[in-house]
Amino acid sequence: QNGGWKTGSGYNHGWGKSAAVSDAYILHALCYIGERGLEKELQAVSNEALKSKDLYRLGLATLANYHYENITDAKKMATLLFETIEEMGLDNLHADHSITYSSGNALKAEILGLAILVGLEAKTPDMAMIYKYSSKLISLRSGGYFGTTQATVWALKALTAIAIIDQKQSNEAGQIVVMINGEEAFKEKLSNRALHNISAD
Repeated sequence: QNGGWKTGSGYNHGWGKSAAVSDAYILHALCYIGERGLEKELQAVSNEALKSKDLYRLGLATLANYHYENITDAKKMATLLFETIEEMGLDNLHADHSITYSSGNALKAEILGLAILVGLEAKTPDMAMIYKYSSKLISLRSGGYFGTTQATVWALKALTAIAIIDQKQSNEAGQIVVMINGEEAFKEKLSNRALHNISAD
C-alpha cells in the first residue's frame, strides 16, 4: 500500500515496528527471489533510503535495486552508500537499527556485509575496498559468531561471495619486482588478494 506493506502486530516476532526498516527488508527479500511488479515499492523504499542516508536501509535498498535489475538507480545509491561509509569511518559505522534492532558490533557487521554485497554487484568491483571492508568485518567476529543471527548471516553471505570471486581468479595473479640501481633485488609472486593490499612504509 502506497509503496509499503501491511503487517500485523505479531509480524517478525514483534521486531517489525519500524515501517522504513520493514519495508526495505521485505522489498529486498522479494527482489532477491525475482518477484516483479514492485516498481512502486522500490521507488518508495529507495527515496526513503536516499533521504535518510541510513546505512542499513540504504544497503538493503541498493541490493534490491540490483536484484531488480534497476542498475542506474542502484549505482547512484551505491555511490552514496560508500561515500557515507567513508565519511563515517569503519570504526564508527551506525544506523538507526536493523530489522532485529541489532546494535554495536552486530549492527556494524550487518552494515559491512550489505556494503560488501553491494560492492560485488559492480561490473568491475573495487576489490581493494572490498578487502578493506572484509578485514574489518572479520575483526568483529567472536567465537565464530558476529553477535546476532542476522549479523552472522549477512557476514557469511558477504565473505562467501568474496571467496567465490577469489577462487575464480588465479592464485598467481601477478608478481612484485623491486629494482635497485637497475638490478633486481627482490621478486615475489602474489595472489590476487595480496595485490590489493600492497603498502610501503
